[in-house]
Amino acid sequence: MGFKVKEFNQPNMRSIMIQFSSLILAYLQKTLFVLKATFATKKGLFIIPTIAISLPVLSTKQHVGLMLAILMIVDFATGFAVSKKNKKEAEKLKPELKTENTFSSETFKVKTGIKLFLYMSTIFIAYWAENVLKINPFNFSFSTLEFTITIVIMCIWMIVEMYSIFFENVKKLGFDILGSFGKIKRIWSELKKPIQDENTAN
Repeated sequence: MGFKVKEFNQPNMRSIMIQFSSLILAYLQKTLFVLKATFATKKGLFIIPTIAISLPVLSTKQHVGLMLAILMIVDFATGFAVSKKNKKEAEKLKPELKTENTFSSETFKVKTGIKLFLYMSTIFIAYWAENVLKINPFNFSFSTLEFTITIVIMCIWMIVEMYSIFFENVKKLGFDILGSFGKIKRIWSELKKPIQDENTAN
C-alpha cells in the first residue's frame, strides 16, 4: 500500500503547508495499515520473527539506528528499481519519456523527503522526551532486554521499512514472498502425504 503524492501547483506557503500536512497524514495512515497487516495477517509471520531474531543485536539506540538506516537504504534502492521498471514500461507507450531521469520524478523525491522528515522528527521527539522527562528504560514480557521510547519508535519504522521492501517493492519487481512460501508449503504437504498414508496403513 503506497500513498499518493499531489502536485505542488501553488507556490504560496499556505498551500504548501496544507499539502505537506496531507502527505504526513497519508504516511501515518499507511503506517497504521502496515502495523495492522503485520500483527493481524500472514505477513507478520515473516516480519515479526525477523525482528525477534534481531532483538539481541538491537540492544542500543546506535544498533537500532544502524539497522534502520540499512533498511532505508535497501528500501530506497528497491524503490528506485521499481520506479525504473515502471519508467521502462511507460516508455513503451510514450517513447519521449526516455529523456527523463528516474531521480527527477517528483513523486519519488517527495515520498523520500516525507519519510525522512517523519522518521527523524519522531525519533528526535522521543529522544528529547526521554531526556527531559527522565523516562526510564522498560521491559516487555516477551524479552529480558531493556527498551526505550526511542528504540520502540525506531522498531516501528523498521517494520514499515521491511513491509515496504518485501511486500511492496520486491513484489512489484516480480517476486511474491508470500506466494513463494505458499508454493513451498503445498509442495511439502504433497511430499509428506505418501509418508503419512504409509504410516496409517502400517
